[in-house]
Amino acid sequence: MPLSFTEEEIKILILFALKSAGGILETETLCDVVASGDVNYIDIKTALAEIIKLGLAQTYEDNENILLVISPDAELVVRELKNKIPITVREKVAAAASVAISKIKRDILVKAKISKPDEKGCCVVTTELLNDDESLLLKMEIFAPTELQGEMMAKKFRENPSEVYEKVIAALQ
Repeated sequence: MPLSFTEEEIKILILFALKSAGGILETETLCDVVASGDVNYIDIKTALAEIIKLGLAQTYEDNENILLVISPDAELVVRELKNKIPITVREKVAAAASVAISKIKRDILVKAKISKPDEKGCCVVTTELLNDDESLLLKMEIFAPTELQGEMMAKKFRENPSEVYEKVIAALQ
C-alpha cells in the first residue's frame, strides 16, 4: 500500500533530498529523487513551488538547467523536522540523491565528443577521463568510419571509462 504524505511532509522530504545531495541539485533531478520515495510527481511540483516562494530554496539558471540551492533556514528545518518522515522513505531518497550526485560527477569527469562528419561521413571521437581533482588521466582521439559508429564508441566510453583506462594501461605495460 503506497504511503500518503501531507503537503508539509512533502516539503520536508524535498528539503531533505536537497540537503542529502549537498544543497544543490537540478530541479528535474530533485523531483526524480523525491519521487523515489513513492511521492506523487504533481504533489512534488506543487510543494517545490511553495518552497521557492517561501525562500527555503533559490533557483539559478545554468545553461539550459534550472538549479535549486537550499537556504540556511531550510537546512535548520530539515535538521529539526526530518524525523516526521519515515526512516525507510528517507533512506530511499538519500540513496537516490547519492546516485544522482554520482551521475552528475561522472558526467563532469567523463567526456566524449564526436566531430562533425567529413565529406566521406567519417568523424573523430575525442574522449577524456578526468581524475577527482579534474586533472586529465586519459585523452584519446579515435577515428570512426561513420557517425553512428562514433556515437556508439562515445556511448561505450561514457558507460565504462575505467575499463577503457585499465585496458589502455595494461596494453602499454
